[in-house]
Amino acid sequence: MRPPPPPERCPSRCRPRRRCARATRRCTRTTSPPTPPPSTTRSRIRTTTSAITAPSANSGHTWVDISDYYLVRLKTGAWPAITRDTAYLTHRVQFAAARPTGGQTKLMTPRAGTDPPRDSVEVLTFLVAPATVNATIGGAGQSYQAAAGVQARLFPLAYGTNSASVVRGAATVATVSSAHVVRKDFAAQDLGYRGTSSGRPGAG
Repeated sequence: MRPPPPPERCPSRCRPRRRCARATRRCTRTTSPPTPPPSTTRSRIRTTTSAITAPSANSGHTWVDISDYYLVRLKTGAWPAITRDTAYLTHRVQFAAARPTGGQTKLMTPRAGTDPPRDSVEVLTFLVAPATVNATIGGAGQSYQAAAGVQARLFPLAYGTNSASVVRGAATVATVSSAHVVRKDFAAQDLGYRGTSSGRPGAG
């Protein structure tokens, strides 16, 4: 009785991580298929979102703080309780159609199909109970009644400074003042929004 034939070996040029296919008498690879590259679109969105909401000199923690409220709802399915009165001011420092006086020739313009830029100041309040909001937009005072919870009110953008206070009864429970002045003359175009929060005085 003849002994079984020895196992067939691959030539040295086939090693490592290869095996012999005895039926075809040739070497074939056994490496795993290549891993597909990560989605560049998803990475770009993540990077862009992080850059927009990250704390900055112009807006402090405004975008992070506002996003936190909605992130809790997204992750838990329940709206978080509002435990303190907070007011936010957001606005640009230039009108969208204004042109710089410093000789800049390449300007930002909206892409086709997008909404037109908004020339407005937004007062966003998170309140534990109804209150009166006194807003000063470009030096002109305006008041309105805000409900408990989250409420936004838009005012036309105006040159000058912007501020707001929240009054309940005889007590002022929140005050926010933007350090960013809306100017008529400027050297370079800057359509970025500024954000300021009463919850972090002096930041943004």
